[in-house]
Amino acid sequence: MGSYERVPFQPIGTGPYRYSHRSVGENVVLLKNPRYWNGAPKVEKVVFKVVPQPLWRILQMKNGTGDASIIRSAREWEELTVFPDLQVDTFPIFGTWGIVFNLKKPLWQKLESRRAMAYLFDKPNMVKEAFRDLAKPATSPVVDYHWAYCRTLKDYPFDPSKSKELFQRGGGRFPSDLTLLVPQGQIGLETLANRLARTAKGIGLRINVKVLPTTELQRVMKKGEYDLSFIGWVSGGDPHLFLAPWLPLFDGRDPLLETILTKAAATVAPSERAALYCQVQERLLTQLWMISLFHPRVAVVHRRDVKGLGFSPLYSLVLNRIIKETYR
Repeated sequence: MGSYERVPFQPIGTGPYRYSHRSVGENVVLLKNPRYWNGAPKVEKVVFKVVPQPLWRILQMKNGTGDASIIRSAREWEELTVFPDLQVDTFPIFGTWGIVFNLKKPLWQKLESRRAMAYLFDKPNMVKEAFRDLAKPATSPVVDYHWAYCRTLKDYPFDPSKSKELFQRGGGRFPSDLTLLVPQGQIGLETLANRLARTAKGIGLRINVKVLPTTELQRVMKKGEYDLSFIGWVSGGDPHLFLAPWLPLFDGRDPLLETILTKAAATVAPSERAALYCQVQERLLTQLWMISLFHPRVAVVHRRDVKGLGFSPLYSLVLNRIIKETYR
């Protein structure tokens, strides 16, 4: 299809703002919709600026260039929450970040090797270091406050010695060099990746952390030039939407998992459906086609004169109630 820059970009909708124009890689501009069904917004124009470098985001919030920004790491939290002109609001979302394997590589086709990676994650401490209270360790793609979350799941403990033993048992030749892809602009993920690399070094395993723009990361994944990659997903409220999007990443390697998931989607009785989704989550944890790492919360830092900014659980920005005191 070619690059996305060549695709016509004329979004339409019935929300409080209408698309005006954009500069690729720089900004997107929205203008208020005077015919919005719930009343025209108070703010005339909203500009989304593309600022991939976290330090630039921090600087622009501090010097007043920006009105609001999403906090993506403990470092940004520490820098911005102490600034007197700024306020931080947090919102729960139906989201999960995890690690996926390049299953085309023989190493990751062995269950022992996938489990070996799981034992290298000290999730509670790693997530706390990277995100403070902006994320919670995960054992499943389903968030733990959802009705379909399987509460009998028991995660892999942090055990580097066990990891080394499993790598040697499963792979025969101990892997000496792995590549982990990280999306650019995510300080928290970089912190997590570097912590993992330090842990792996202790058992003689080198993990090369490769930070890439999202489009480049997707290209590298498509070409198969990686071992591991961070991947995030925000779901709808239905449990099928938490779980089904991961299946293409498993490359059809678990027919039983797909069968249970299909049956769960077709089941009406809530208790039976929840039991089937629990089976899916248990199989994901035992077969480890992916490693669920954490469930994020959205933290929005904004100037104190900006009110009404929010996020829905589906990670949709809520703009219809936004006001800026200068517009009152």
